[in-house]
Amino acid sequence: MLDGMCSLGLAHMHTYENCPTPLSPCRYNYSYIGGDVVEGFIAYDTLTVPLANGSKRKLPNVTIGCTQAIYKFTHGDGILGLGFGDYSFSETVVTYNLTQKFSYCLMDHRSHSNVSSYLTFGPDNQTVNGTMTYTELVMMGYINNRPDFYGVKVAGISIGGKLLNIPIQVWDVKHGGGVILDSGYTITVLALPAYKAVIEELEKALSKYKTSVMDGLPFEFCVNSTGLDESSIPRLAFHFADGSRFEPMVNNYVVTPDTTEDWFKCVGFGPANSGMSIIGNQMQQNHLWEFDMQRVTVGFAPSSCI
Repeated sequence: MLDGMCSLGLAHMHTYENCPTPLSPCRYNYSYIGGDVVEGFIAYDTLTVPLANGSKRKLPNVTIGCTQAIYKFTHGDGILGLGFGDYSFSETVVTYNLTQKFSYCLMDHRSHSNVSSYLTFGPDNQTVNGTMTYTELVMMGYINNRPDFYGVKVAGISIGGKLLNIPIQVWDVKHGGGVILDSGYTITVLALPAYKAVIEELEKALSKYKTSVMDGLPFEFCVNSTGLDESSIPRLAFHFADGSRFEPMVNNYVVTPDTTEDWFKCVGFGPANSGMSIIGNQMQQNHLWEFDMQRVTVGFAPSSCI
């Protein structure tokens, strides 16, 4: 266990300020953007990881959280932190010189249960449908001095090839805006000016379909999509400051919620609670994403994730 660190090295990791004694376990209370909360104590442990050559490597003194209480979080047996903050697993593998990059490919959330998404630390040799596109990552202190976020420099959003009229301040972290990639957050949320512009444009594209309402969904605009031809829906693209762009598949932003039938579709965006926008995992589906800590870039390309 970690001793003498409750008010020192781990003080910024959502740990309680007061420790009964210097040797007491250092406790934490961590809240995620989606409202999940975990409580427990922080400890050291040795992790054994498999390597590409078939051997194994032991990583001693890795900081882990031993969760004792969970609120709202109902899926999985734990959380692997991929942010590049202190003590995260991503930072750990870099510190131990295992690799400078990791990648993941997320299958459609409604795929058959025998199909899996995957996460790889190190080079990824998976097949992509086309060439990888790269853009700059902005990490250290990007949002509220939190180094664990992966920020990207978005310059605008287009729908059907038309750049939407969104104030440039929405994308500027210095003006309270900015955009992060978050594989742990489901839907994509946009700062209000961007959200209104996107919803208005996609409502026009779906206006000939009957609107539908279902309680408990996080989406504002849903339709009965019987007879919907996806090719009739204009393509949406995120434009980055360096000229690159990310063009998700239509079913990444006109989505069928898990709790509904296939004919029920919603515009899959939500309004952000703050000025920060988040590109969530639903928008990232059916793409390979590669985070390179050495080059400080993120790469992406369409992929079947096989």
